[in-house]
Amino acid sequence: MVSLCIDNCTYCMTLPPLGQLPSLKDLQITRIMILETIGQEFYGIVGGGSNSSFQPFPSLEKLVIEEMPNWKEWLPFQDNLIPFPLLKTLVLSKCPKLMGHLPSHLSSIEAIEIHSCDNLLVTPSIQPWLSSIKRLFIGRDWDFESKTESTQRLLLESDSPCLLHDNMIESCNMLLSIPKLIINNTCLRDLYLYGLQSLTAFPKKGLPTSLQSLCIQECDNLTFLPPETWRNYTSLVTLELHRSCHELTSFPLNCFPTLQWLEISACRSLESIFISETSPFSLSTLQYLYVSSCEALKSLPQRMDTLTALESMALFNFPKLKLSFLEQAVLPPNLRRFIVVNSVRITKPVTEWGLQGLTTLSKLRIGGDDIVNMFLKERKLPISLVSLNIENLSETKSLEGNGLRHLSSLESLCFDGCSELVSLPEKSLPSSLKSLYFNFCRKLETLPEDSLPSSLELLHIDVCPLLEERYKTKEHWSNIAHIPVIEINDQVTI
Repeated sequence: MVSLCIDNCTYCMTLPPLGQLPSLKDLQITRIMILETIGQEFYGIVGGGSNSSFQPFPSLEKLVIEEMPNWKEWLPFQDNLIPFPLLKTLVLSKCPKLMGHLPSHLSSIEAIEIHSCDNLLVTPSIQPWLSSIKRLFIGRDWDFESKTESTQRLLLESDSPCLLHDNMIESCNMLLSIPKLIINNTCLRDLYLYGLQSLTAFPKKGLPTSLQSLCIQECDNLTFLPPETWRNYTSLVTLELHRSCHELTSFPLNCFPTLQWLEISACRSLESIFISETSPFSLSTLQYLYVSSCEALKSLPQRMDTLTALESMALFNFPKLKLSFLEQAVLPPNLRRFIVVNSVRITKPVTEWGLQGLTTLSKLRIGGDDIVNMFLKERKLPISLVSLNIENLSETKSLEGNGLRHLSSLESLCFDGCSELVSLPEKSLPSSLKSLYFNFCRKLETLPEDSLPSSLELLHIDVCPLLEERYKTKEHWSNIAHIPVIEINDQVTI
């Protein structure tokens, strides 16, 4: 046996001698509600006997124990040989009464996850495996009841040298500063901070410059990294800020030397994203830009054409934003995927955006009645499009008939959340179309059944009650029956 899961054994008071399974590599124990102690029987010692040559769990590589509400004690193995010689990953989750210490000798351990086990002691002085660990996760659920602050924070304050590559800290409400285990780690690659409401600042010297990925989420009171340290992060390629660092009012796209992926959402004081003229760093690395729901955002860079590496850009929900860079027709020249949806202020017609000049653009999502109708009326969508999503039409009842037909490369077309859309004109769909999707178009009554493209391979209909009712009758079903795959509310007909 290589893998075993023991789940929801309601009346189980002890565990079987699982340590005797010589080939077991993956063990998961969950929801054993009345179990209070894991003792010698777990390792395979039955009847009080011992064997000096016996080593429990000789092949186990991953051990997961979770949702054990009454588990209080994990007794160490009482014999000569050390158990778990090959254990690489240990996960303990939602064991609120578990006390004592983790196993102290885990010679092969690489990853430890401790989640909502607030009474578990993990003091660094007794953890010889700390120097070899590569991934550490410590956290709690928002809704998980806790009477004491997690003592596992002691582990984060260790001065021991370590090879930690990936560190996640979640919902540690009493964490007031960045722990030593992070600050002193020259190997750290990925850092994820979530729900740290008491954390207010990074160290003046910043974080380890070995960082490749930094994600900050739900840290309302945290001030962003000191600007004087930005140039030091020569390895940072991914940065995500979500509902955090609310003091940040502006952000220069070229502040980090090698940044490739940038996501910013719900930073409530952010007013501008710009290109710094004084920065020594070029914009030749940024490939992905996602900005969403920053309620104060008023401006984006006008010279977006300098972002020559940018392939994907998404803009959502900006009530105060003027898309001046679109009006100057200076979109990134190599853009492949573009999303612009909801609540943007446009002072010039979308026909002047210059989208039709983007020969590399293959995926487009557009939302809002004015934007969509203008594009379709003027036939300004680029013919390079392979996938098009049209969404959030709250007033439009019918689309402009010729706005899509010229898209000779279009294979996928999706209408999503078009609440007033009643019909599509006949001969409105391009002949190249393979997949057609309708989601939450509650008033849509008919499709252009007489002119559906012969290339169409998939028709998907979800939460479109009038269409669903129409195709319950044989008469109307026969008009679409030739399509190889039809999905209506997850019911698939082939």
